[in-house]
Amino acid sequence: MSDSIDWSEKCRQMEYNLKKLKKIRIDGPERDAIALEEQINLYKSKSAEIVEDIENEKEQLDNYLDENKKIQDKIQSLQNEIRKLQKYLSQDVILSVLTRYPLFNVRMVDIVTYRIRLDIPDTTIEFSLEKKKGEIIYTPGTGISKEAPSSIKTAKALSREGLEQLCNDYQKYISYWN
Repeated sequence: MSDSIDWSEKCRQMEYNLKKLKKIRIDGPERDAIALEEQINLYKSKSAEIVEDIENEKEQLDNYLDENKKIQDKIQSLQNEIRKLQKYLSQDVILSVLTRYPLFNVRMVDIVTYRIRLDIPDTTIEFSLEKKKGEIIYTPGTGISKEAPSSIKTAKALSREGLEQLCNDYQKYISYWN
C-alpha cells in the first residue's frame, strides 16, 4: 500500500459533504455536487484497487507459504532418509570389517555392492563384495596372481567371520608382495 490515507473514511466524508451540498442551494451547487460526486467515485475506485492489490499480495504470500511448507517437508523427508542410511551404514557388516584394513580402497557401487581395490607394487588387485539375502557374496576380480592362496581366488558366500578371514588372507598376500 503506497498511500497511508484511509480511503473509506475519506469516502464517508465526501458523501457527507455531497449530501450537505445538495441540501444547501447556493450559487452553482449542482456543479459542485457533481464535482464532489466524481471525486468520491475516484476515491472509491482507488480504494477498490488498493483492496484488490492487497488481496493479490495476500494470495501470493499464501502461495509462497504453501511452497515453503512443501520444501520444508521435502527437506525433513530427505533428512530422515539420510538418518536411515547412516544407521544402515553404521550397522553394515561389510563396511565395519573393511574399515579396519587401511590398505583397502573401498568404493560403494550401490547400497549392496562394494568394489575394493588394493594397490601393491607393480599391480592392482580388485574384487567385489555384495550383500544378497543376508549373505556376503565374494567375487574375485583382477590382479590376483597364480601364487595367491585359493581362498582369495575363489568366488563364494561368506559369513562375517569368513569375510574377516578373507581380509586377513589378503593382508598376508599383500605382505608377501611388499
